Amino acid sequence: MHLQPNPCAAMNTCSSACNRHPHLCDRTLAHDDDMHGLHLCDSGRECPQLREFTPVLKPRPDLEKHDPAIVWCERRAREIGAWLKQHPEVTSYVALDDLDFNWADSVRAVGTPHMKPRSVLTNAQHCLTEVGAEEAVRILLNPPHLTEDEQAAAIAEAIRATNEGLMNGELR
Repeated sequence: MHLQPNPCAAMNTCSSACNRHPHLCDRTLAHDDDMHGLHLCDSGRECPQLREFTPVLKPRPDLEKHDPAIVWCERRAREIGAWLKQHPEVTSYVALDDLDFNWADSVRAVGTPHMKPRSVLTNAQHCLTEVGAEEAVRILLNPPHLTEDEQAAAIAEAIRATNEGLMNGELR
């Protein structure tokens, strides 16, 4: 898979899940400085090194009775937010994850970024599809900027979608 967005200075940052489980970082979305493209790299291929990891944060105590997938995803959103606060030079980002960031947004705390508009949902077995990669490039090149009303509507939709997923047993 090879996509060609505008030339950029992409940075690979891996989530804290890789700190806990290094095998999760066997595949990564990489930026090719020569080709100015994004592509998937498998272990064993020459790919740019990951530059950093997000910090490892503890779950919020007020979420201890929530579904573990929601707790995990909310923590990941806070970890991404903490990393972004440490890197104000970052003007565009996208989170690629097999967890639906609606789950994090449904219990979002003040100061945590609204993640769903900046994320691409991957498949746990098949990773990033070409359609998902195209969506990631679109987000990077045209970062969403939601108004307060749009954010409120997106949070309400995140709560609705998460509650529906809980009722249908679809959070795993």
